[in-house]
Amino acid sequence: MIGKGQVCHAGFVCALPIVVLLMPQTAYATPSPAGPAKAIAAAAAGTRNVSYNGVRVSVPTAWPVVDLRSHPSACVRLDRSAVYLGSPGAQSNCPAHAVGRADTIWLKPAAAAQLDQLSTPSPQVTTVGTLAARVGVNPVSHDKQALFATAGVALDATWAANSSSIDRVLASAVTSTGSSTPAPSSSSATPTKPSGTATNAAPAATAQPAAATAQTPALVAESAFTGMAFDTCAAPSTSTMSSWISSPYRSAGIYIGGSMRACGDGNLSAAWVTSVHSMGWALLPIYVGPQAPCVNQAGLATISSSSAWTQGIANASDAVTHAQRFGMGAGTPIYYDMEAYNSSATGCSQTVMTFVSAWTSELHALGYKSGTYGSSASLMVDMSRALGTAGFAAPDDVWFAHWNQLQTTSEQAGYSGFPDGDWSLHQRVHQYSGSVTQSWGGAAVNIDANWVDGAVAGTAVPMNYGTNVTGPGGSGFVFTGAMSYWRSAAPSGLKGVAYWTHFSGATEGNGATWSPQLAPGRYNVQAYIPASSTASARYSIKDAAGSTVVVLSQASTGYRSLGTFTASSGGSISVHLCDVGSSSSNPQIWADAMAFRQVATAPGSPGSVHAIAGNRQAVVSWTAAADNSSSLTGYTVTASPGEATDHVSGTSTTGTVTGLTNGMSYTFTVTATSAAGTSPPSAASGSVTPMTVPGAPTGVSATPGNAAAVVSWTAPTSNGGSAITEYTATASPGGRTASSTGATTATVSGLANNTIYTFRVTASNQAGTSVGSSPSLAVTPRKVGFTGSAPTRVLDTRLGIGAAKAKLGAGASLTLTIHGLPAGTTAVALNVTATNPSSAGNLTAYPGGGTLPGTSNLNYVAGQTIPNMVIVPLGPGNTVTFYNSAGTIDVIADVLGTFAPGSGAGFTGMTPTRVLDTRLGIGAAKAKLGAGAKLTLTIHGLPAGTTAVALNVTATNPSSAGNLTAYPGGGTLPGTSNLNYMAGQTIPNMVIVPLGPGNTVTFYNSAGTVNVIADVLGNYN
Repeated sequence: MIGKGQVCHAGFVCALPIVVLLMPQTAYATPSPAGPAKAIAAAAAGTRNVSYNGVRVSVPTAWPVVDLRSHPSACVRLDRSAVYLGSPGAQSNCPAHAVGRADTIWLKPAAAAQLDQLSTPSPQVTTVGTLAARVGVNPVSHDKQALFATAGVALDATWAANSSSIDRVLASAVTSTGSSTPAPSSSSATPTKPSGTATNAAPAATAQPAAATAQTPALVAESAFTGMAFDTCAAPSTSTMSSWISSPYRSAGIYIGGSMRACGDGNLSAAWVTSVHSMGWALLPIYVGPQAPCVNQAGLATISSSSAWTQGIANASDAVTHAQRFGMGAGTPIYYDMEAYNSSATGCSQTVMTFVSAWTSELHALGYKSGTYGSSASLMVDMSRALGTAGFAAPDDVWFAHWNQLQTTSEQAGYSGFPDGDWSLHQRVHQYSGSVTQSWGGAAVNIDANWVDGAVAGTAVPMNYGTNVTGPGGSGFVFTGAMSYWRSAAPSGLKGVAYWTHFSGATEGNGATWSPQLAPGRYNVQAYIPASSTASARYSIKDAAGSTVVVLSQASTGYRSLGTFTASSGGSISVHLCDVGSSSSNPQIWADAMAFRQVATAPGSPGSVHAIAGNRQAVVSWTAAADNSSSLTGYTVTASPGEATDHVSGTSTTGTVTGLTNGMSYTFTVTATSAAGTSPPSAASGSVTPMTVPGAPTGVSATPGNAAAVVSWTAPTSNGGSAITEYTATASPGGRTASSTGATTATVSGLANNTIYTFRVTASNQAGTSVGSSPSLAVTPRKVGFTGSAPTRVLDTRLGIGAAKAKLGAGASLTLTIHGLPAGTTAVALNVTATNPSSAGNLTAYPGGGTLPGTSNLNYVAGQTIPNMVIVPLGPGNTVTFYNSAGTIDVIADVLGTFAPGSGAGFTGMTPTRVLDTRLGIGAAKAKLGAGAKLTLTIHGLPAGTTAVALNVTATNPSSAGNLTAYPGGGTLPGTSNLNYMAGQTIPNMVIVPLGPGNTVTFYNSAGTVNVIADVLGNYN
C-alpha cells in the first residue's frame, strides 16, 4: 500500500503534493465490431505493432514492451503505461506498495486468463479488431478482458482516466503471421498454445459464450487473529508462501481489485487462495478504488462529492465480485485502501465518510464484513469523529498505517483523535513498517509489516512450538519495542526465527513478552537461548504471586530455567525481556522460545460438603482435596445465593460462613488452594436455612373477665427466619397459660376473681422459644354477669330513632349513645339489623370512638334485610359506633341485655343442643308456624337458677316475607323482631332470651307460614 509513506517514522506527517482529480468516472462500452478482416500493413503514426502468439496490436510508441518470457521476475505494473507479453515467473519482483492506474495491455496465454463476469451474466461474444473473442468489461475496476477464440491468447487491458487509448489498441487487433515482438531470448522457452487451441478451430461466427464457473469459497469466511502479517503489491507464488511459512508471519495482505490497483492478479486465483490457506495462512483482502478528493498522492482517481454514496456502493459490489472470483465467500472481511489525505480541505472528510458508509452498508447487505485501511492522521481520526453520528456506518475493522516500528494496536498516544477505545474488540490492524525486503526459506519479498489483532479471511495457524511453549510467530508472543532494533537471527532458534537486540542502558527501549494461556498450576519457566552471549538478560515474571525479576546469563545455550511460578484460574504467567543493561562489548540479547513446564497442578475438588445452619450463619464441613503435588494452603467456602465466603487457612476442613439471612435457603461449595492454583468448586451441599428464635412479642395488653382475661399482643418484628408456630400467654401470679397457633390474642382462664394479674407472652418457632415480652398493665378479673331485658329499640335510621333520619353512607360511621343502662355496664347485647342496602357491603359494630376492627358483624347484598346478635363493649359515655363499608344502608339496633361485673347471671357455654325443629316435631308439633301465630317452647335440662339462654334461631321455608320474634315465655310481644326473611329464604341469628315461667321461650311469626329451629348454645345463671 502506498499509504504507508504517508505517516513517517516517529509519527510526523510527510509533506506530499495535493492533487485533486476532477475527471468524472464513466462506464466504458465494449468496442463495436469491426468490419471484414483485413491486414494492417503498418502501424499508425506514433504507434508500433506488437505481436504475441498470432495476435498483433498497435500500441503507442512511448509504451515500453516487457517480455515476461525473457524477464520472468518483472512485475506487471498497472500504474505505468506498458505492454506485457507472456506469463510472469513464479515470483515477480514487485514493490510492497503501489497504488494508481495507467493504460496497459497484457497479452498472455489463454490458459492463464480469468474473465471478469461483471457487466453481463456471461462474457459477450463479439469481435475485437478483426478477431472473434469472448470479452468482459469492468467499468468500476477499469479493466477489459478478451479471450481470442482461435489464437489461444488472452488480452487484459486497464485504463486510467478513460479507456480511449486502450480502445484504439483493441480495435487494432489482427492475426499476426510473424514472430512475437520482441522475440524471446534464446534462454527463454517460447510459450506453447494450450490444448484445445489448434489451428483448425471453429470460425468466429460459431463461437459460443463460455458458461460462468461458480467459484467454491476456499476459506473459512472470517476469524480473529493476533500476530504478525505482511502485505505486498502482488500475491507471491505458492512456493514463496510455502517458504515463508518458516517465518513468524501468519497472515498476508493481498490486493484483489479496484480501479487504483497497481499490480495485476499475477499468481492470485481461487486455487492460490485454497493452497496458501492449506499451508496455514490467513489473508487480509485489500481493495483500492477512487481516493479522497484531497488525496496527498498525485495521479489518482478521486471520489466525487456529489456521488460519493453511489461510488461507495459500486466499489463494494465490485469488491465482492472479485472476492467471490478468488473463492472468498460471505463473511470475508474486505479492507478498502484509502490513502492519506488532507483532512483540513473543505468538504473532503465528509465526502470520504459518505463513501465509507456506503462501502460498509453495501458489504453488509451482500453478507461481507467491512474494513478500511488508511492513515492514522486522516482516515482514522475522521472515522473516530464520525462514530455514533447519524448516517455513519462504521466499518467492522480498521487498518491504520503508522510506521513507528511498534507491534501494537494502540495509537492514542500519537493521535488523540483516534482513541484506543474505538474498534477495541479485536478489530485493529497496525502497519508498523514498510517497504522492507525480507527473505525466508530462500525467497525474498518486498513487504510492509503489520501487527494484527482483528479480522482476517480464513484461519491462521500460528507457529507451533509444542505444548506450553511459545515464541516468535506463535500465540502469546509479541515484541514490545521498535522492530528496527530487533534483528532477525534466522535460521537460529528453536524454530529458526530467533531475534536479538543490544543493551540500551538504564532505561528500557525495547522488549519482548511471552504470555501464553496456561491451565492453573505451577510451572518451571525456561528460556531458550539459541546462541552463546556474554549478556546477562533481565526478565520480569508476573504470576499469581506478584512480580519477580530474574537476571539470566546467556553464556549457555538451550533451555535455561527462570524459576517456578504459578498460573491461577483465569490468569497466566507473563515473562518480559527488556534491553536494560550496559556493556562495553554490547553483547546480543536473545529472544526465542519460552517453555512453561508444568510441575504441579491445582488441587482437586473437595468432597462431601455438609452444612449445619445456625443464627445468620452455617457451619460447613468437607473432605480434604487432593493436593496434586503442591501443599494445600487453604480452602474457601462460598454460599449461594449471596456469595458470602469464609476463608480457611491450612488444612482444616471446617469453616463458618457468617452474614447469612435468616429464613433464606443456602447451599455451599468449597474450593481448595495451593501454590499451584485453585481447584474447581466442589459439588454443592444440601440446602439449609439459617434461623434463630423469634423476637419477643410487643404491646401486650389484657382485658379482665370472669375468672379470666383476654390477652392481646403485637407479633415480633423478626420471626427468626422460621414461621412462628405458637404464642403462649402466661399470668403472674399463678402461672396460668393460654396458647395460640396464629392469632395474636388468647384467653387465660382459671384466674381468681378480684386478684391483680399481669401477663407476658412468648413466641415459638422451629428454632425454639423467644424471651418473654414486657408485662402487660395489671388487671383484676371479676365476675361479669348478664342481665336480660325486653328488647328495646335504641336505633332506627329509617325513623330517626337514636340518630338522624338518614341512611348511613359508604365509609361513614355513626356513634350511638345508649341511655338508661345500669351503672357499671361494660357491654351490651344488641340485635343489629341492616336493611335497604344500595349495594353489597358489610356493617361493623365496635366500642364508641375506638379503632375500627378488621372484622365485620353483618355482610349483605343489595336490597337484603339481615340481622345478627352482637355483644359490643361500650365506649366512653355508653357509646357504640357503627361503620358501613359501601353504598348506603339503614341500621336498626335493639338492646337485649347488659353485662356488668359483680351483677347479673354468669354465662356457661354448652355443646349446641337442638331443642326445637317444627319440620321434625322436636319441641313442638310437626307443623309450620302460621301467620300471627305463637309457639311457646319449654327448654328442659337447664341448671337451676338459669335466667336466660343463648339460642341460635333459624327461620326456614317461609311462604312469604315476614319476621320472627323470640321473647320470654308468656310475656308481652315486644315491638322488635330477631329475624327478617324473604319467601323461601333460610336465615339464622343468635339471640339471648330471658326465660319465662317454667324455662319457656315464645316465638312469634308475623306473616305467612315458616318452620322454626332453635339450638341452645349456653345459659345465664
